[in-house]
Amino acid sequence: MSKLSSLFTSDKGKSKKGTIIINILFVVLLILMINPSTKGLLMRGLMKVGLFQPSVPVNSKGTAGHYTGYFRGRDNKMVDVSALQGKVVFVNFWATWCPPCQAEMPSINSLYDAYKHDTNVVFLVVDADGDMTKSGEFMAKHDYQMPLYVAVGNVSKELFDGSMPTTSVIDKSGRLALNHVGAADYNSAKMHRFIDQLIKRSATDTSAYNVR
Repeated sequence: MSKLSSLFTSDKGKSKKGTIIINILFVVLLILMINPSTKGLLMRGLMKVGLFQPSVPVNSKGTAGHYTGYFRGRDNKMVDVSALQGKVVFVNFWATWCPPCQAEMPSINSLYDAYKHDTNVVFLVVDADGDMTKSGEFMAKHDYQMPLYVAVGNVSKELFDGSMPTTSVIDKSGRLALNHVGAADYNSAKMHRFIDQLIKRSATDTSAYNVR
């Protein structure tokens, strides 16, 4: 009888422990659902330790097209993507409430820091909600130095179809070299090599990229 009682008590202990774990997981899940910042922080942590590292699909041949996008910066100056031929253009569409956007922001900011003095590269970090005040406060809170824009005209669907985050890179010849939906680490060594390669190419070079 004592053995049976001990076994029953042990089972009750295991059951209670399992219930506690389930409750903790439920609370964590609830927090993630309610608080986008917490979810973004978790995704960022997973990216750092390598558990969440989605690849960035580079189009090795590039996609030719006439890509349009009119954006207004914090200084009220207008930028027309189609007028930036001869530049490498990095365009990111995001929103302050988007956890995957928050997760990849530090890597984009680091990439910007690496190329901000290179006149061959233009960064357009576009608040898809068009709320410059709110997104500006978000940038300031996290000490992000990236140039902030809002869309003020039609944007080619090849660059942005409404999904966030979306990142596109256009080469000097005007070809779409990269288009990625979802969070990614844009400060990776591969991304730096790719940007460096695009910088070295001429605006008339339409050969395939050497992606490695």
